[in-house]
Amino acid sequence: MHPLLEAEPALDPLAAPLQSCGRPAAELVRRADRVARACGVASGDVARRAAARILEHAGDPVAAAAALLGAARSRPDAPASREALRREFGPVLAALAESDPARFRLDSPGDGDRRARFEELLTAFAERPRLALLRLAFRLVELEDALYGRRGDGEALARETLTLWVPIADRLSLGGLRRRLEDLSFRLLDPPGYEALREKIAPIQEGDDRYLAALRRHVQQLLEGNGIRAEIQTRTKSLHAIRRKMFRTGKKPEEIMDRLGVRIIVETVPECYQVLGLIHTAFTPVPGTFDDYIGRPKENGYQSLHTVVIPVRELSHKPVEFQIRTRRMHLVAEFGSAAHWLYKNEAAPAEEDPAARRRLGSLLDEERHAESLEAFLERLSHASP
Repeated sequence: MHPLLEAEPALDPLAAPLQSCGRPAAELVRRADRVARACGVASGDVARRAAARILEHAGDPVAAAAALLGAARSRPDAPASREALRREFGPVLAALAESDPARFRLDSPGDGDRRARFEELLTAFAERPRLALLRLAFRLVELEDALYGRRGDGEALARETLTLWVPIADRLSLGGLRRRLEDLSFRLLDPPGYEALREKIAPIQEGDDRYLAALRRHVQQLLEGNGIRAEIQTRTKSLHAIRRKMFRTGKKPEEIMDRLGVRIIVETVPECYQVLGLIHTAFTPVPGTFDDYIGRPKENGYQSLHTVVIPVRELSHKPVEFQIRTRRMHLVAEFGSAAHWLYKNEAAPAEEDPAARRRLGSLLDEERHAESLEAFLERLSHASP
């Protein structure tokens, strides 16, 4: 074993995320963490926190290890040479570790044309989507630091995040990461507005939570009575998503149709449609709200059945959106390309996901055909959910 890999330090922010990893994935990240610590990377280092966010929101141990090894490589006197990393981790991970995920900013000065630099960035992302994931994770940490006063450029970071990085997270089908980026940006751009909406939602939320808990029990009994085993999750729409829908529709928070949601996760596609039939039979569907994203997946690969119903009129007239999907579909919606190995509890492959390459490649094509970079960014930001 290489001497850099001998010690077994505490993993700090990585400890909890690693508990959810399969054994091969966790071991890869632990090996990279040992190298990073041997090179002087501190517990609270931005790279270690970014690696934790990657595991939490994307489940990709290769990208998480690359964040840690990149921090090791950046130390002036680091013993982790390029050759050492290639020997211990292979050429793909070593090459990722040499990238600088904090380099590009839309508003940063630099040599050459701004649009040319942007195309260079998208080209790199299309070739290696994990570079985009690294940039997204570091941006999330930057927003967290800005929120807690550890840096002073929070508004600029938040504007750029909503313009560019949230749409890229959506293209990669990283639902959890996208929602976290959106809400942090909302808090940084409009603190009074965020607090005012939070206070307005709070009393509604209390009743919503009771309603969803009762509905969850009812749905569980309905499915069990029909021999269907399922995981049932309830959710309320994020504050950023509520505000966005308020602006689009002119409605009050309590009038937003899909503010409340129930997610039903089953094993097979036929079970998805069986559950849909049971829900439509047991409750009152709202006309015009059914979407079949299983038969017609979204561009980013998202699949699910969506329908809005009025569940229990005796209890409440609040509409609830049901999302019905298989476990694999759920992992794709939350973790993007990592879903394939998370579903089988395997180690992540070194190569990049072809589907992610295609989606980011199509983004590059859209930019090249746009009349200007500003027009492209405007369309991009309005196209994301």
